[in-house]
Parts: sequence; structure tokens; C-alpha cells
Amino acid sequence: MLEESSSGNNECLDSVGLPAGSGSSAPGACPSDTPDEERVHHTVRPSASGRGAAAPSQRTSVALFSKDPLSLSGIQALLRPRPEINLLHKKELQQAQVAVVVAHTIDDDVLVTLRRIQRSSRSCIVLVAENVNRMQLAKVTECGVTGLVMRSEVTPEHVVNIIETVAHGGGHLPSDLLGDLLGEIGRLQLQGLRPNGIPSNSLTDREIRVLRMCAEGHSTAEIVDKLNYSERTVKYILHALMERLQLRNRSHAVAYAIRMGFF
Repeated sequence: MLEESSSGNNECLDSVGLPAGSGSSAPGACPSDTPDEERVHHTVRPSASGRGAAAPSQRTSVALFSKDPLSLSGIQALLRPRPEINLLHKKELQQAQVAVVVAHTIDDDVLVTLRRIQRSSRSCIVLVAENVNRMQLAKVTECGVTGLVMRSEVTPEHVVNIIETVAHGGGHLPSDLLGDLLGEIGRLQLQGLRPNGIPSNSLTDREIRVLRMCAEGHSTAEIVDKLNYSERTVKYILHALMERLQLRNRSHAVAYAIRMGFF
């Protein structure tokens, strides 16, 4: 962990690769026609109740995640001095109202991290990213992200404001990405759903149960016995998910489920 810089938070952020948000665009950041300080944001204000809601008089408890140690140190240095924020270790995720994930790019590792946070806690999720395209935006939203901050716009005030907004049940998205999200959701509704309404890249609870048994080394007969399914049903479940996800065999299906954080 890096010590706080005596010259201020923004300088510390610059030194570890998180831009101070002074108005200039960082490499790889989403382009904008207007300077950062004039950029319009779409913020959904908090409702009376929400996931991970906190009383206004309380400090917001935050757990931080990043596979890049420098980015993690930078966000720690930014948030630690803030009286509104109570920083927790990522192992204390169950007590965190908000999980902040910092990433350079949205890759499979980031999606797995988001999905595990979503499945293992009631924490709201804020994502700080350098660049997010239309397809990635839909994926991170599906993984529970309710607040998105571009790295070129990172300032202490801006990040804290978004953390507090999502902690109280609201949401935040830069307005130039809102249209992309709505368009991608519409495309997925038309192209990505099976006739029974299951997203094509997701797994049903029944599929997860069967794959978990496969991962533990159980045979078809053992799965039939333990889950009280017919042999035909078990074979159909496996065949249907492998065909839908274009997976080669059971081992490939198990590997996919683990990589995507289903168990």
C-alpha cells in the first residue's frame, strides 16, 4: 500500500496511473465532444430503499478490488482521507455497502470478479474503467454494476458522490453511454434470448446444479440419484446447454461455468 502523498490526492493518483480528472482525456478513455468538466452524466437518485442502502448520517463502507496493485493503491489513497468513506479489506465484503472495482479493460477476469461480488454479497457495485464499449457495458450491467466511472473523470468528489448515490439505491452512468446501453439491451432482447426467455450466455439453476455435480466427478447415474432427475432429463440438460453455448463436452461446460463465476 502506498503512503499518502503530501502534495495532495490528485498528485498521488497521477503517480499510480489514475488520472486526476482535470479535464484532459487519458489514453484509452472514452472520447467525448466536450471537456470532462462539462460532460453530462445520467444519475438515478436514490429511492427510499435499495440494495446496500445506508443512512445519510453514516459513513459508507467500501471494499476495493483490482488486479493491478498500482490502481488499487491509487484508489485507496483517493478514498482513505474522505470522512464519508469507511474503507474495508476485500475479505470484509459481506460488511461493505459498496464494492469498487478498478480495471484497465473489461476482460473475463473482471467479469468473474463482478459476478462473484454480485453472487456472494449484497454490496452495490461501482466500476472504474478506462474504456467500455457497447457490448461490455451490457455485460457489466448484467453483473450488477450500478455505478460507472471513467478513469479520465476520477476525482475524490466525483467518486465519493457516485459511491454514496449507489449505496442509497441510486445509479450513475455517463450520458454518452446511456444510449449505447439501451441499444445493446434492445439488441440482446431480439437476438440473445431463447424462446423460453433465458439469456443465451447464462445458466439456469437446474443447469448449475447438474454442472456442479459433474465438477465433483459424479457420473450420470449418480447425478440422477442425488438430484432425483431422470437419466433422460440429465442428458437433455447437458446437451441443451452445450449446444446453446457451443461447448464441446462436459469438461468444457464445467470450465465455462467456473470461469464465468457460476460456482
